[in-house]
Amino acid sequence: KPGLYSLKVSGNMLINSSDVRLKNCIIYGDLYIADGVGSGNILLDGVTINGRVVIRGGGENSVVFNNTKVMKSMIITKYDDKVRIVVRGNSNIPVVYVKSGAIIQEIDSNKGIDNVEILDNAKAKEVFMEGNFNLVNAKADNVKIVLSKNTVINSFTSKSSIEINGNGKIVQLNADTKKVKLVDEKVGEEQTVSNISKPAEEKKISESN
Repeated sequence: KPGLYSLKVSGNMLINSSDVRLKNCIIYGDLYIADGVGSGNILLDGVTINGRVVIRGGGENSVVFNNTKVMKSMIITKYDDKVRIVVRGNSNIPVVYVKSGAIIQEIDSNKGIDNVEILDNAKAKEVFMEGNFNLVNAKADNVKIVLSKNTVINSFTSKSSIEINGNGKIVQLNADTKKVKLVDEKVGEEQTVSNISKPAEEKKISESN
């Protein structure tokens, strides 16, 4: 039920209502943010999760990770494509697997999210990203990926039919330009492009790095 909790959990933990705050907790198994959360808010503050985080609930204002460490992975799989993940402070999540639409933001984060993978069976229509990411791998077709202007992706890989919009920076794009549509010219201004099917200048992408 809603409230503030500080505890140690020897196995898995399930959150199935909104307005739950976990503070200074250790979860030795997986954490499930379940459908019962609906479009409500969840805050994890100073939490260590030794397993995975599976997000099936949460709204656009949002599921917040503050100074929280996830040792394995996060899986986003919300039925209505509307969940916002905010990562702050000294939080760290090695990899986020995206199976549904989401807003993924790093705000005042020192480490944040390392890698993001949009899975080939994802039902996502749009994924919004803000922050610094090492690797993004988009395997699903017909997904719109929007990058905020403060976003930096070191390596973006895709063999799928996707759309990249916004004006963030992709340092290296490994993609088939017959399938990847760069909507905003600014997305490509600072890219180093490799493994594409035709010259970069035809897509107005400069190889500045």
